[in-house]
Amino acid sequence: LLQYQPTITGYTSSAYSNQRMHAASATILDNVNERWKLDLKASGNYGQDSIRLLAPQQSVAVGEVPGVGPNASSYLPDAGTVTYLTGSAGVKYRKSERDSIEFDVANTYSHYSGLGKASSIATSRLGYERDLSPTAGIRVYGQAYSYYGAINCESYGGGVAVKWRASDATFFSLSGGPQLNTPACGRQQGFSYSAAFSTRLTGKSQLYMLAGREPTISYLGPGLWETSVSAGYQRQVTSVGTVSIDGGHASSDTLTTTSSYHGTFFDCIYNYHLGHGLSGSYSYRGYVGDTGGSNFRRNVALFSLSWTPSTGRLFQ
Repeated sequence: LLQYQPTITGYTSSAYSNQRMHAASATILDNVNERWKLDLKASGNYGQDSIRLLAPQQSVAVGEVPGVGPNASSYLPDAGTVTYLTGSAGVKYRKSERDSIEFDVANTYSHYSGLGKASSIATSRLGYERDLSPTAGIRVYGQAYSYYGAINCESYGGGVAVKWRASDATFFSLSGGPQLNTPACGRQQGFSYSAAFSTRLTGKSQLYMLAGREPTISYLGPGLWETSVSAGYQRQVTSVGTVSIDGGHASSDTLTTTSSYHGTFFDCIYNYHLGHGLSGSYSYRGYVGDTGGSNFRRNVALFSLSWTPSTGRLFQ
């Protein structure tokens, strides 16, 4: 699967410069045989970070409910040109009908010209998973993080994860365990966790919630810990229209060489189908952030049109 998404702004006034943000990703999934599965992923962003709030939000699957993840709350207005690259490789071995072993490695690189900082994080994970029933499973895992660049230290941890589909409408997952840092990381030891919940309230409405405290690997730059929470509600209000409300908060912990970050994101979207693969939306996005004691706000109102061709029909 290959994806490319450019965001471009232009102004008639010479007082403003044109800006661009390019995002691309590639994914290869290969079921080698009945026991082995291979997963390769790569993605990158390059451009002026100040226009990222204008780009379409990347959805996060929470069960079967599409949500807006905590990265929507990560926005640095004075970052200048950002280069963000990440790649991962994973392998899964199904030991039996109910048991499987998985291992993956990844590396993330980020650079902000306006901040004059670059950071990289290498990660590795090993997990053992067992299906307790067709709707529930448990996994034990170990993970390691190696920070290099703006921060140079290592972090090691592990834990237990459970996943449960309580019904056709409700999904729940929870994972957590201790995470210990080497002395170069300072005193920031702690408990790492992540939780996700989604449910369809009625045939026309559904909601989701996400929360976590994990080692930072996102846009927030050279911080060790990222704490986040986000939630959303979606409802079909007409035969062709849906209203969505999303909100989220993300923050990173302070080190002596870096500044703390706090960001809050909110949106309200009305989507409607026009027919023949066309759909439109009206949306508002608001953002409030604080980095190193400097506060900033952004507000954006958008009207959007999109076209999704039917399978086998490229033109309509």
